[in-house]
Amino acid sequence: MGNLLQLKTNYQPTHKFSDDAILALGALLARSYAKDMLDRDFAPADIKDFFAASLDKSFELIQQAEQTAKQAAAKFVENHNVEVTTKGNEITYRNSYCWVNYNHEEQSFNGGDLTDHNNEPRFYSKTRRSHKKAALALKNSFTTETTMYDAMKILQANSIDCRSWCSMD
Repeated sequence: MGNLLQLKTNYQPTHKFSDDAILALGALLARSYAKDMLDRDFAPADIKDFFAASLDKSFELIQQAEQTAKQAAAKFVENHNVEVTTKGNEITYRNSYCWVNYNHEEQSFNGGDLTDHNNEPRFYSKTRRSHKKAALALKNSFTTETTMYDAMKILQANSIDCRSWCSMD
């Protein structure tokens, strides 16, 4: 990393961060430290030159990390191009195969299939425990290819018990 400060710690993170995120954080820390050192009047000229160079390099690393983050966000949108609507306490995910509604106040899920017009299958959740974890999993996993039964599997994998029925009966 050139002239940037390298930090060592015994901290073991619970989440895996990308190398770009770690570089951006290191660049931000180095930038802050370099600005602090440049503002001090008593620092020798050679130290000020070192921190000025570090400041320039940290700015480049931050720009690279921002570009990588924008590319990752664009790829996520491309793979997860679904219609998401929010109305009051409800969030609805919709693609060409199904819709899933999450009401965070009632802690419930329901949804339906948009392809089977003979039976019009629907589902609802029976449990409320782990609804936040399940909602996050659904948000991250719901894509343009997700069917109603895929959505139910996502919820059931996160401890939400679901029941389905044929609404034409």
